[in-house]
Amino acid sequence: MMQVTMNLYLLLDNIIQLSVKILRELADYVQADPVSVFLTLGAAFAGYVILNIYKYVASKRTVSLKLDILIYILSPFIYILFTYYAVQSDETNPLFLALNYLGIFWISGALMRVPSKYYGIKVRLYYIPSILLIAVALVLSAYIDMAAIYSDVTEKGLKGVLVFARGLSKILMMIGIFIYLRAILPRSVKMLESYYPKITAFATLSRLVMTAYTVVALLWVLNMIVLDFRAVMSFALLGMMLALLSYILYKVRQNLDRIYKRALYTELEWMQIQKSLGRFMLLTFAYIYYSLVYNALNMSDVLAKLKKIYFFETKLFSLSVLSLISAVFIFMYLKSLLFLLTKYLRVIFSDRSLSDDTDSLEIIVYNMGLLLVIMSAMLQLGITWQIVVPAAGALGIGIGFGLQAVINNYICGFILLFSKKVRIGDFVELPGSAGSAVGVQSGSVFGRVVSIDMFATTVQTYDNIEIMVPNSIFISETIINYTRSDKFIRVRVPVGIAYSSDIDLAQKLMREAIEDCEHVVKHKGQDVWFMGYGESSLDFMVLFWLNMSEGFQITAVKNVFLTSLWHKFKEHDIEIPFPQSDVWFRNELHMADKTVKEND
Repeated sequence: MMQVTMNLYLLLDNIIQLSVKILRELADYVQADPVSVFLTLGAAFAGYVILNIYKYVASKRTVSLKLDILIYILSPFIYILFTYYAVQSDETNPLFLALNYLGIFWISGALMRVPSKYYGIKVRLYYIPSILLIAVALVLSAYIDMAAIYSDVTEKGLKGVLVFARGLSKILMMIGIFIYLRAILPRSVKMLESYYPKITAFATLSRLVMTAYTVVALLWVLNMIVLDFRAVMSFALLGMMLALLSYILYKVRQNLDRIYKRALYTELEWMQIQKSLGRFMLLTFAYIYYSLVYNALNMSDVLAKLKKIYFFETKLFSLSVLSLISAVFIFMYLKSLLFLLTKYLRVIFSDRSLSDDTDSLEIIVYNMGLLLVIMSAMLQLGITWQIVVPAAGALGIGIGFGLQAVINNYICGFILLFSKKVRIGDFVELPGSAGSAVGVQSGSVFGRVVSIDMFATTVQTYDNIEIMVPNSIFISETIINYTRSDKFIRVRVPVGIAYSSDIDLAQKLMREAIEDCEHVVKHKGQDVWFMGYGESSLDFMVLFWLNMSEGFQITAVKNVFLTSLWHKFKEHDIEIPFPQSDVWFRNELHMADKTVKEND
């Protein structure tokens, strides 16, 4: 206890001596060049007035809460930004250093007042002791930095006092922030739960924040990690930047419908666009976070250690932890960006003559771009052509046989896209079967092409069954494309009536049944052909046109037609025959005589 008291006494005495020294130097500097000093102060005051005029004008407008908060902390943010770079330009200037610490205190107070000023969270009882502890901690930290500049004032025997001051400033800063967080987080959780009742993770998130803060603060106090007040300021700037970027993300999501035109995409595509946008923004935030933390914590040593940790190491190729993390990050980032850009092509060409070929263009651009993305990730891993070529030569035979089908399907995919024999949205019929588990018994597959990928094409049937067809099948097999050059197809439905029926009336009723089908294309016309005399019926063929681009099922249209025709035939006593045969006996039958004998 005596040692602590002595350290406090020596600390206060040295702070007073150092303050007197600094004030004398400032007075001498003002006397030596008063014009420069007054011009600097005048420029700073004018900038402050202009900034506050802007804030006053902006506050009179209707803005969102997030933007209002940004305007509120704009002054200390700009101030601390200027003083920070001033310190970086001249680290021995005590005035710049003092102003920088004043800015840290200013922005700390402004940020801590945001919950009470804008959200009505009353934390005044906790705010005052927190800000006082932070102020004392900043004063001690400023003293330590000043002592490094004025080593002549700081006696060599006071090194222990400087260590004491550094530890005390850390403890006070830790306690001040802890008091504030301990008060603000539970109240913030209640407010968020009232706004978003369906989200139940706020309490868990609050506990995680407190735990993470406590762990980092203790490591900092125990000197296990380097986290000086410049780093604290960088974290404050990081918070400002993330708040701004989250606001940008909110605005982008809000206007996503205008940017990408929601009507041009399916529900699945729209979900993929939202997911890719979220991943892209998240990775952007992560990179900004990494950049700020790297500069704040001086993580060059950490990165050097990660670069030396290898999963395996050979003469040609070595895979380190850092290169793997970098390659994964680059691959995910560029892949998300590539997907967003390719999907935006549909918006660019939606009002042009190439709109029908946009799907093929998207797939070509995406596949070619994906190759570049993979190459970028490989380069980050350290895989160059000097490694790829010898490895490909050594594995050439294995690749030739083992990957023959894969390469064939990949090349066939590009042939399909460039030749336009099959496009997304086409209705095709190909050999095979699909849906035996749900009762579909057919020797062919009929469905709509929903995607053409690198190795396979997806065909979706009317039973919502998706079939992955290798691209080579579309090149080597006979494929029926119902919508390649024209979206209209003619459907034929056989109809038979009894020999005793009125042919003219039957043909009239068939035409009326066609009119009852709403999906039939009326302007293309319809026909009823008398095909011939069957074994049990007069055979007709009903022909009408359908628009396949509307996406309905042909069988459903036939169902409507045949149902309507059956009711019309029944109403007009036209019989629909069934197979029957006449039997002739060579010998005459005596049924009556046989019956008499049996009775006797």
